[in-house]
Amino acid sequence: MPTPTASPPGLLLAAGSSPRGRDRLEDLLATVDEFQRCGPDPETWPEGPSGSCRVLLLEDPATLPSWLQWADGRRVPTGVLLAWESPSTLVADEDPPAAAALLASWETTIRTVLRHAGDRPTWLLALDDGEALPSPAALRTWLVTGQAPTTGPDPRPSTDASRDAPPDLRGVPGPGPHPAGLVLPAHEQLATVLQQMSGGHPRSPLREGTLPEPTPWALALRREALRREGWATPDSRCEAPAPATTGDRAAADAEQERQAPIGSPWGPDASADLPGYRRWQQEVEGTPGPPGSALDRHPRLRAGPVVTVAVPVYRPDLALLTKAVQSVQAQTYPRFELCLCDDGSDDPALTGALAAFGQDPRVRVTSLPRNQGIAAATNAAVALGQGAWVAFLDQDDELAPNALEEVALAIEADPSVDLLYSDDDKIDLVGQRFGPQFKPDWSPDLLLSCGYLAHLFVIRRALFDELGGFRSAFDGSQDWDLALRATERTRAVRHLPKILYHWRSAQHSTAGSLSAKPWAHDAGRRAIAAALERRGEPAEVEPHPDLVGYNHVRRLVRGNPLVSVVIPFRDRPDLTQRCLDSFLEAPGHDNVEFVLVDNGSTEPETAALLRQASADHRVRVLKAPGPFNWAKLVNDGARAGQGELLLFLNNDVVAASPGWLAAMIGHAQRPEIGAVGARLVFPDGRLQHCGTVIGLVGPAGHVMVGLPPGRIGYMGFDRVTRNWTAVTGACLLTRREVWEEVGAFDETLPVAYNDVDFCLKLRDRGYWNVVTPLAELVHAESASRGVTGFQTDVGRFAQRWETWLRHDDPLFSPHLSHFDPSCAIRQAGEDEQWMQRLEAFSLPSKP
Repeated sequence: MPTPTASPPGLLLAAGSSPRGRDRLEDLLATVDEFQRCGPDPETWPEGPSGSCRVLLLEDPATLPSWLQWADGRRVPTGVLLAWESPSTLVADEDPPAAAALLASWETTIRTVLRHAGDRPTWLLALDDGEALPSPAALRTWLVTGQAPTTGPDPRPSTDASRDAPPDLRGVPGPGPHPAGLVLPAHEQLATVLQQMSGGHPRSPLREGTLPEPTPWALALRREALRREGWATPDSRCEAPAPATTGDRAAADAEQERQAPIGSPWGPDASADLPGYRRWQQEVEGTPGPPGSALDRHPRLRAGPVVTVAVPVYRPDLALLTKAVQSVQAQTYPRFELCLCDDGSDDPALTGALAAFGQDPRVRVTSLPRNQGIAAATNAAVALGQGAWVAFLDQDDELAPNALEEVALAIEADPSVDLLYSDDDKIDLVGQRFGPQFKPDWSPDLLLSCGYLAHLFVIRRALFDELGGFRSAFDGSQDWDLALRATERTRAVRHLPKILYHWRSAQHSTAGSLSAKPWAHDAGRRAIAAALERRGEPAEVEPHPDLVGYNHVRRLVRGNPLVSVVIPFRDRPDLTQRCLDSFLEAPGHDNVEFVLVDNGSTEPETAALLRQASADHRVRVLKAPGPFNWAKLVNDGARAGQGELLLFLNNDVVAASPGWLAAMIGHAQRPEIGAVGARLVFPDGRLQHCGTVIGLVGPAGHVMVGLPPGRIGYMGFDRVTRNWTAVTGACLLTRREVWEEVGAFDETLPVAYNDVDFCLKLRDRGYWNVVTPLAELVHAESASRGVTGFQTDVGRFAQRWETWLRHDDPLFSPHLSHFDPSCAIRQAGEDEQWMQRLEAFSLPSKP
C-alpha cells in the first residue's frame, strides 16, 4: 500500500461518476475561489485554466487521461477526486434494464479513473450515505424480476464486512482512520481535501488494487440490460449485438443503426485508452529492426526511392532536435537524405549542433541569413536534397523507426502514387506515446474541415516543384495549403494505416495544445477559402465553435432548386405533424414540396391531419396500402414528386438547426456527391448518426452512436463535415438524376440496409457520400410501428456486398473495433471474431 505523498498536489482534477454526480460536485465546489470548470478536453479548451486555478472539474471522467497528460506536460503535481453516488441513488428512478446499464457504467467509470490515476493522490468522495453495493445475487433477482431486494449489506463496509460486494470491487484499506472500501464519510471530506492542498498532505488516499477491465460483474450487467431490451449478445466483447428479427423501418433502424441500448455505457475511444494503446503497440507494431535492416528483408528496395526528409529549424530545444535527427538516422530504410535549414535563429549553440549533425554524410545543413518563416525554411531544406520524394519532419517530432521503409514499400507497390500520408500519435517529453490518430483513407471533404493528412506527409518531388513548394502567406498551415493544392492536381493519394509519426506534445506546440498557435488557425481558414475560390465552389468558411483548428465549410445553394421531401408513414399523426411543423420553421430553403406516403393509416386523427395538410399546395398525399416496404414507399414517393432534389425523411425526425436544408443542398448540388446525410441526435441529446460504417457490429452500423451530449467523439469526427461510406435513410438527400442512375432503392430489401445498399451503389459509381453537422435534426427512432423481415434483408445484403464486408471500410480504420461503435481500439482476435460473425450473415467463412 503506497504511503501518502509528502507534498500536496498543485492541481486537483475532479470528476463525477455520473452527470448528476458532476452537477452535485459543482455545487459543492462553487464556494471554492480557486475552482474552475474546464472544457471537454485540453485540446479543445483554448483559454486554459486561470493562473490561480487549483481545482478543475472535468466535463467527463473519460477525459481524465488527456488531462493528466496535460498536467504532466506542465510538471504540475496532480491529485484526482472522483465524486460518486451510491448505486441505489443512481438508479432510484430507473427500470431494471436502464438500471443495469447505469450500474455497469458506474462501475467502469470508477475503475477507469482509479487505473489512470496511477500513483497520484486519489480520493473517492461519497455524495450521499455511501450505501454499499448490493450482492450479485440480489442484484440479479432485481434485474430479472423487477423486485428490489429487501435486505442489503452493511452500508459502511470494511475490508472484512464487504464480502457481499462483488469481489473485485471490495475496498482497499487506507492509512487514515476511516473505514476501508469505496466509501468515504460524507461531504466534509471534500473540505478536508481542499484544506490539505494548501498545507500538509493527503490524509487518506485510496489506491487501485488489481482491477482488470471489463469485469465479469460489469459484463453480466450489460448483457442483462441488453437482454431486457430484446437484444442478443453473441460474445462478451460485443456489447452491441446482432438484432432480433422484429422491427419496422424505425425499429429496424433501431436494430440496424442504433447498435446500443439507451443508457448503455460509453467507453473510452482510441485516443483516451492509454492502456489499450500500449497493448496495441505490443500486439501490432512489434519490435522494429536495426537501422538499415529493411534492405535485408526486402532486397528489391536496394534500388528503392531516395527520400528527402526536410526539417525547418528555428531556435529549438536542442535535446528535442537531437531526438528528431536521431529518429531519422535510426530508420530501417537507409536510402534517405536528411536536410535541415536554420531559419535565422542566430544561436551559436544551434550552429554548433547542426555542424555536428552534418558530420553524418546523409545529413545536409543550410541556414537563412534572417528569419523568413517556416515555409521559406522548409523550401530551402527541400532544395538541399535530390530525392525523388520529400517527407516533412518538425524539429521536435520523431519518425517511427520503420516510417521510410513503409513509404518505400508503398511506392514500390504502386508507382503511380503521388502523395502518401500515415497515421500518427503524440509523444511526451519523456517518450511516452499516446493519443493515436487512426485516420480514414482519402476524404476530400474531411481535408476541408481539418488538415488531417499532416503527419507523416510525403509528396513526389516533381509535384512539389510544380506547385512551387510551400507558400509563406500561409505560414502555420503551410502544409495544409500544400495538401489542398496537391490534391487538386492528383487523386493518386495513398493512406498508410500505420503509426509512422510521433507528434511532440510540449508547451507551445500544436500537439500539446491546439490553441497554442492561433495565427496558424487563421492561415488554415485562408487556405481553405483560397482552395474553394480556385475550384469555383461558392462557400463560406467558418471557425468550428467546438474544435480549435477545425472549420465548417458552408456550401451555398446555386439557383433555387425544387426539393421533393418524401415522408413515408402509417398513423402516428402526432409525429408527422411535428415533422412538418419543424420543417417549415427555418430550413434555409423554401422551394419545397412534400409527398406524404401513407402506408395504410386507419386512425381518424391521421385522416384529419391529411385533410388539413392537403390544403397546402406544397403537400400531396400518396396512398400506398400493403405490406411495409420502405424502399418501395420512398421510390413511389420520389416518382410522384417533381423536384430535382429528393430528400427522404422519416416522420419521427424534427429539425434542430436553422438553415439545415440549405446546408445539405449545397453539397447535393456538387457533381461528385451521391448522398448527403445529416447529424441526428436522440431526444435526450445522445448522438444517433454522424455516418455509417460497413462492418461495424453488423453489416453496417452508425459510428459513435450513443455519444453523450456535450462530449466530442473520436478526432472530432462526429462534428465535422466528412465523407463516410454510407448515410442513414432517415434523412438522406440526393439528386434525382443520381437516384435514377443507380436504379433507386432496392425494393427486395424492404426493411433493412436499403439505404446502405443505395450508398454502396453510389460508391461503386465513383460518387462520394458526405455528412454535414450543419444540418442537425432530432430523430426519435423506433417511435413508429413494427414489422418483420429484418433477418432476410441482412442475408440478402451481406451476400450482395460480400467483398465490402470482408475488408475494412476504407473511410474508417483497420485499427478501430468491429464491435464497439465508440471508435475503441481493435483488440487481438477481433478479425477472427468478425469472420465468425459473417457466418451469421449467411456468408461462408474465408478458407
